Amino acid sequence: MGSGANDSMEQRLLQAYRALITDESRIAERLAPRGLRIGASIVEQWPTLSDYLSLYAGSLAPGGVLVLAGGPDDATRATGVPFTGAARARDVLGLSAPAKAGPASAAEAAFWSAVERASRRNGDAPLDSLFSTVHLAHARPFDVPDDPGVRDASARHVMRLLSEVRPQVTVAVGAEALFVLARALGDNRLLDAASIDESQWALHWPAGTRLAEYPFVDVALAMPYRMRLVPVASLNGPQSAAAVSALASVFSYVWAA
Repeated sequence: MGSGANDSMEQRLLQAYRALITDESRIAERLAPRGLRIGASIVEQWPTLSDYLSLYAGSLAPGGVLVLAGGPDDATRATGVPFTGAARARDVLGLSAPAKAGPASAAEAAFWSAVERASRRNGDAPLDSLFSTVHLAHARPFDVPDDPGVRDASARHVMRLLSEVRPQVTVAVGAEALFVLARALGDNRLLDAASIDESQWALHWPAGTRLAEYPFVDVALAMPYRMRLVPVASLNGPQSAAAVSALASVFSYVWAA
């Protein structure tokens, strides 16, 4: 799907994701003396994950939307693609994926219901056109117990994504994603927001909040920029209905742009 100038986006993102393999190896070395090990390895996920980048990152336009999930769940451990289990990766997105589907995921169902809702609002717009604007990524891509080294490696990954994608809007789905983003940006305000119960987020960003009403955050790179931040509650929690509505609103807006 990607060609010409956008090939560089595909190659840069592939390089950014390959760095995760080195990070994961170093994390595994630190965990081994404690009797801990990697769960679903990025090496095992790589056929599906690299397919996702090759098929969809080539058409990704700069200045779009970065959607950050937290860590992998039971469905996405097989793929490495947020909110996308093996069956959906294979049958809907056309990716290489394990033949055996993993367990169902409430977050996966909720996410794609938001996508379907936004598509209907835009005249049943095709999925490919959404991925020309939206990139999905795990904020914490490592399937390992949390520790400072994992947090640091995750924050570096998010900064690599922010550097390459340079999104106008970043959606942080759940407190874990917001925490990693805050750590990457060194933003104490976001760390405070990530530490409160997600039910309190509605006090700051109630249902119906327009995209232009979400806060700006600064991304301090060699070429700095500002982006809108849209915090969305976890899709498998008690605030999931509001989260689906917020996601559908964002996707509807960018799909129509």
